[in-house]
Amino acid sequence: MRWEASTVPRLKHTEFARILNSLVGRREPFAVATVVRTEGSSLGKPGFKVIISKEGETVYGSLGGVCPESAIVSTAQGTMKTGQPKTVRVFLESVEKAVEGTVVSQSEDEIHVETNCGGTMEVYVEPYLPQHRMILVGQGGKDDVEDALVKMGKTLDFEVIVVDHSPVLSEEPDQLIKEMDYDLSRFKFGESDSSSSGSWACSRADRGSRTTSKRSARRATPRSSSSR
Repeated sequence: MRWEASTVPRLKHTEFARILNSLVGRREPFAVATVVRTEGSSLGKPGFKVIISKEGETVYGSLGGVCPESAIVSTAQGTMKTGQPKTVRVFLESVEKAVEGTVVSQSEDEIHVETNCGGTMEVYVEPYLPQHRMILVGQGGKDDVEDALVKMGKTLDFEVIVVDHSPVLSEEPDQLIKEMDYDLSRFKFGESDSSSSGSWACSRADRGSRTTSKRSARRATPRSSSSR
């Protein structure tokens, strides 16, 4: 089957977007490494990109070969730890020059790869981390604490989720679940949902139902999360 020239980029972009959406939906950290500039001989061209998982696997794309892609993995994992993007210069050299360059420069912004291309690539590596979440479980009606937490979460750029059948809020959360007796175990918690990523479960209940509410929150919240 012969592809029209205008169709191929659309298919690539669709697949790229599908994988990005899948990783975001699973709340998994990842990084995108993109070739922004090349000099001399290089199989990778500007616009070539890869998606790298937190485990260091290339889940999509190419930078023009296994050698530069493998070299970028540690940089990508480093950006996922710091949350800061980074631009690195990749030297595509012979074995002798690669070893010599690594010994001489010892720079984190320079990577010397053993290949015979002879050119260089500048690669921009950008991490994508799950947004911090604040999950509030209410019991309906006006609650000043719940209202204040929604405002605070929005101010701090948290994804604010409220589970409450009839809340009285002055600011709209990102997601409002009004289902009665909502099963909190339906929330998907991963490694990123720890106390450091700010995933909280808060509950307000009257004295008669407080025990049940707190037990539900514990089941839905990882041990490392803050349960309030």
